[in-house]
Amino acid sequence: MKRRIYIKNRSFLINFVTIATILLVIILFFVSGMYWLSARALEREIKGVNERTNTELLYRTEEVLEQCNDLAAQIVVNSGVRLFFSSAQPEYLVKNYYKEFAERLNTYGISYIDSIILYAPKQDKLFDGTVSDSGTSLSGLRQNKEHLFDITWTEYLNQEERTTTDIIVRARANTWPYYITLLKQYRAGDLEGVVLVNVDLQDLYEHLMAGREESLQLFLVDDQQRVIARENKKELFSDIGVFEDLQGFRLGESYSEIREGGEERFVYVQSYSEKYGITCVTVNAVHNYMEQMLRMQRLFALGVTLAVFVAIFLAVVYSVRLEKPVQDIRLLLEQAGASKKEDVKYGKNISDIADQIISYIQTNSDLRKELDAKLDLLKDSQMIALQSQINPHFLFNTLNRISLMIESGYSDRKCIVSMISDLSDILRYSLTETKTTSIREEIEYIQKYLSIMKYRYGDFVIRTEVAEELYGYTIPKLVLQPLVENALQHGIAPLISSRECKLDILIKKLTRAWGGEEREFVCIEIVDNGIGIDEKELSKLRQTISKPGNISSEHIGVNNVAQRFYLLFPKEHEIKLDSTLGRGTSIRIVFPAIVFDEWEE
Repeated sequence: MKRRIYIKNRSFLINFVTIATILLVIILFFVSGMYWLSARALEREIKGVNERTNTELLYRTEEVLEQCNDLAAQIVVNSGVRLFFSSAQPEYLVKNYYKEFAERLNTYGISYIDSIILYAPKQDKLFDGTVSDSGTSLSGLRQNKEHLFDITWTEYLNQEERTTTDIIVRARANTWPYYITLLKQYRAGDLEGVVLVNVDLQDLYEHLMAGREESLQLFLVDDQQRVIARENKKELFSDIGVFEDLQGFRLGESYSEIREGGEERFVYVQSYSEKYGITCVTVNAVHNYMEQMLRMQRLFALGVTLAVFVAIFLAVVYSVRLEKPVQDIRLLLEQAGASKKEDVKYGKNISDIADQIISYIQTNSDLRKELDAKLDLLKDSQMIALQSQINPHFLFNTLNRISLMIESGYSDRKCIVSMISDLSDILRYSLTETKTTSIREEIEYIQKYLSIMKYRYGDFVIRTEVAEELYGYTIPKLVLQPLVENALQHGIAPLISSRECKLDILIKKLTRAWGGEEREFVCIEIVDNGIGIDEKELSKLRQTISKPGNISSEHIGVNNVAQRFYLLFPKEHEIKLDSTLGRGTSIRIVFPAIVFDEWEE
């Protein structure tokens, strides 16, 4: 006997598949978790870098506006500026006033500041830093504002909701260039004036984007959702709906996300300045992100491949380790009953286990044989006990009937002799020590029984129909008699004097699907047209015969028959009881069709 190859054993395959599946799930879960965590970490890193860039740009924008605000504040408190606000002709009071003042304004030299304008409302004059060769203000010489070039900011002076400092996003003379104008108003008693600092948006954009990577796009959006800072000046003051990159813009909010754009990904970040009402939006294509994601995906695929090989290897190793002791025990058990044993060495533990199993098997086999023998004896004794319940009952009733007939001087002696002869045959039949008989013998017995019952109950119609082919089939001995007796005694007897009573005994063959195949069954029906059984009593009777082992002092005959069928055909029979009060009762029993000779064998 050679050792079998493990892979051919079903248990080995089951162990292998189970272990491999568990290991694959665990390893794949771990690798997938690592991939997910790495992807989230990479995403957070990419978003964090772009969020910091966006925050820095917004801070620098605010810083520019703060710088302009500080500059305007310095200009307002300057004595020369106050002289401009208070005097209609400051050049008469201070020699070369406009020239020196223009030079002072130009000393600030901030690249993104386009111009600084002073406006005196009471004198209705302004100074934009330009002077004539004679040293006077060119703008100041033109007192009629309708002839001034850039006065689009003056409409803000008459607004009700104003502060001392306002931020205005506008186009110079409604054309070009585009400005963020910081407008600071000064009042001190009768003294009133306005300082305007104009920041060129295109210069501001170049100032903010100096040294930035080319893939970074910047949008500054005002509260009216207009783009006020952009690389292409033709796109300035356009509504955000024009820009595909600004889809999903949410005014007054700060957030970031990674978006899909065709085959690329980009990071969208927006930050809102509550102080100035400006939203800084950056859009940055993340080529490095995609490259790193592809690298991670390759590593993930490699990890999955390695996981499969590791899982298969470990599954084989552990399956062999699990199967080997079992196979050794199986081979040792197979050799236990062999006359010639292979010279195969087994471990001491394996031999001890195999010896114990063999010992238990032998012990259990002996106990099983002993138990089967005792169960057979118990079944026989139960069957004999059930049969013995029937004979005395019928015997006493019949003998009492014959005795009464003789005492009453019954004239038909032939009838009495016939009854005694039938009773003798019935007793001889019932005393044979067999549990089953053929349907032919059972029918012959019941016909003798019915001939005696006619003398007892009077005349009633008997119809017996048995398929000819069924005479040689097996039936439990003495099962028809208690059923017929119940029908006569409890169903027909109370009505026999008032109407024609009928009793049908029908035996036929049925074919049914059972256990996945077609099988033949015998069907017995006992039908009477007697008084019937009420619903409450019928339910009680059905309950009595529904389970094996039910013992009841009532309905002894039907219960006796049911218990005998449970003993002979535990799960292959069916008993059905139907009755209608005033119309009669029927009992139907179905059990396997077995040729009587085969049963006896």
